[in-house]
Amino acid sequence: MVEFGFNLNEYIVKRDTVKSGESFGQILEQNKIGYPKIFHIVEKAKDSFDIRKLQVGKPYTLLCSKDSLQQPKCFIYQPNVEEYVVINFQDSIHAYTSKKPIKYIEKVATGVISTN
Repeated sequence: MVEFGFNLNEYIVKRDTVKSGESFGQILEQNKIGYPKIFHIVEKAKDSFDIRKLQVGKPYTLLCSKDSLQQPKCFIYQPNVEEYVVINFQDSIHAYTSKKPIKYIEKVATGVISTN
């Protein structure tokens, strides 16, 4: 299954939402990434995405290694239904924003009003 441009079968996928008071650093730290690496990720990604803009209740996905360590390799944040932000730290660290393809379907309904 491909989502966000990644083959999800190659990862352990962890989905959650940003909770009140939770930061990007806390999310990664709770998922076995130390603060020196978190700081490095934030520094490299800051020109593409300001991690302080995480909003409570918005979904995120962590793509983790498919082994016993389950090390996070990628953080994907969805600020709205159309856009998503990828912070990929597998090999080199890079961040980018992309959009999901949206399919618009027009529907027509008919009916008869018998009273007003």
